[in-house]
Amino acid sequence: FNAMASRLATNERLRRQMVSDVAHELRSPVTNLRCTLEAMQDGLTAIDRAGVDVLLEETLFLQRLIADLQDLALAEAGRLTLQSAPVDVGDTLRRAAASLGAGAGAPITLTIESVPGTVLGDAVRLEQVFRNLLGNALSFSPRGGKVLVKARPTGAVVEVAIEDEGPGIPEQKLE
Repeated sequence: FNAMASRLATNERLRRQMVSDVAHELRSPVTNLRCTLEAMQDGLTAIDRAGVDVLLEETLFLQRLIADLQDLALAEAGRLTLQSAPVDVGDTLRRAAASLGAGAGAPITLTIESVPGTVLGDAVRLEQVFRNLLGNALSFSPRGGKVLVKARPTGAVVEVAIEDEGPGIPEQKLE
């Protein structure tokens, strides 16, 4: 009973933390959209291509975040479908790094030790995992820091390591 009560308390704490994290992630792009639109409306900023591009970027970010939340809900409900097929790990890492490379605080150095080859998996989900890991590494790296990605075959699997110059994960949060 105590173990079950402890798990329920942990799940509730994690749920509250997730809601807080989602609110934080939504706040910035929505604030950027509102401020830019108000500045355009008040004539403080011209309605030009650059301004529209900023609005579009923020909108696309929100769209990706909403899609991620939908995927999370499906995964938790056991209804997320995966499309298993051979996936080239090197290409997937390159796409993930390229999607975060522009405008990121720290450059991403991609090192592929020999040809990692293919694994059986869902290419879209695997790229999503790599983007999330790289995004976290970039977020916690100091300005001008580097994020190093290494991929190499190890027996029947491909080992991917992502290193950054950030503070690391505190011991109590590793699990």
